[in-house]
Amino acid sequence: MRDNMRIMNADAENCIHKIEHELSEGRISKAEADDFRRQVESKIEQKQKLLNDFAAKKVNETTFNQWQIAISGDLKKIAEDIDMAAINRKKKEKKKKKLIRRAKVLGVLLLVAAVAVAFMLPQWLHAHRAIAGIPEPLQTSVDDALKEGRIDSARKTISGNGYKVDMSFLAEYDIKGLVVQLDDYDDEKDASAFDLAVPRDISMAWGKAAEFANRVKWGHVARVLNVKYLWDLLDEAGVNNIEFNAMYSNNHMIVDDGELRTRLKKVKRGDYIEMKGFLVSADFYDGDGRLVHSVQSSLVRTDHVEHPFDTRTSCEVIYLTDLQWLD
Repeated sequence: MRDNMRIMNADAENCIHKIEHELSEGRISKAEADDFRRQVESKIEQKQKLLNDFAAKKVNETTFNQWQIAISGDLKKIAEDIDMAAINRKKKEKKKKKLIRRAKVLGVLLLVAAVAVAFMLPQWLHAHRAIAGIPEPLQTSVDDALKEGRIDSARKTISGNGYKVDMSFLAEYDIKGLVVQLDDYDDEKDASAFDLAVPRDISMAWGKAAEFANRVKWGHVARVLNVKYLWDLLDEAGVNNIEFNAMYSNNHMIVDDGELRTRLKKVKRGDYIEMKGFLVSADFYDGDGRLVHSVQSSLVRTDHVEHPFDTRTSCEVIYLTDLQWLD
């Protein structure tokens, strides 16, 4: 009987010690500690009542021992519950820390995404904008340029590292337009003499094509401009497909002036620019003086309209003399 009483008292003390220790370590909450204390106090009260009943001979020794064992078992179960609460609290804290770490990582990712959107969205909007009221290109006679002293010869030869170009001026050319596509060709190690002399293609739109440019899919393949749009766009624009397709062009840009080449490379899709120069026919020679390519510029904007599936149709080949941004 005394052994059972000692065990029961030890179990009660163990529970109280566990409660205070786990509470001080932060592994159980104050509410949990209060609940466990109430449970232990209830068992201590049962123990005291049992002692009183035994002293008053209301229960015999056998019943007394059975109740002591039962109360001791209950106290052991409370001790196990305290341990489990501490373990669960630890798991919850660990899970909470993990969630906080994930939230921080997600926050950083969202911040990066927000910064990227804030940085990229204006560029995307710029690249996919439309502009109304751009006039068609102005093409004039080379004879006028000679007479008015803007040039002193209708022929010109330029050369650079790995190329030489002999040109004949076909027409003086002034084109304002919205840049809808562009591509670079002189940045490859194996760039040809033609690629070095014509470092960039710039596709431009004006008129209705510029006004509805953000509803057109513009693409470049092998120095050819590909254009796709829905037919209802033509109804809204009030033009037919022949008229619409004559309001854009792909321009092969020949440039020998260093400052102009730098400006040419700064042009971005969505820019509204004006380029001046001459439409030319040209022969291209490599660094060893061998003729490697010959081109002749188109003198109309409708040749690709008349042969829409012929990728051999000519494009504007421009010797650039000036380039300006208009907005």
